[in-house]
Amino acid sequence: MIKTSVIQKLGKELTKKELEVINAYLKKEFNSKSLIDPKATNEEWNKLYFLVKGGKANKLLSFACFHNVTISYKDEKYDVLGIARVVSVEKSKGYGRTLMDEMRRYMIENNK
Repeated sequence: MIKTSVIQKLGKELTKKELEVINAYLKKEFNSKSLIDPKATNEEWNKLYFLVKGGKANKLLSFACFHNVTISYKDEKYDVLGIARVVSVEKSKGYGRTLMDEMRRYMIENNK
């Protein structure tokens, strides 16, 4: 496994290249027809993305995002974080585990 780093970015901070890779892999893995296109007028703008990057070219290896979900339980409403769009560009290298470990740490630290 190459040396990696996990970066947190809001949708509005994603680069054009990152969006190209994310959209290509969402289409490949999920046959998604809708593109991620963060704009101030849509919910993608403030979604929190986690990106695992590594190697000399700082290549995108794995990614996912959080989205807000409201659930009801016993007549109470709770705001929780949902995990969406989990994809490892390179499979069976541990990048998905690195991604999920970092997302889990974020949820614990932020009481989510």
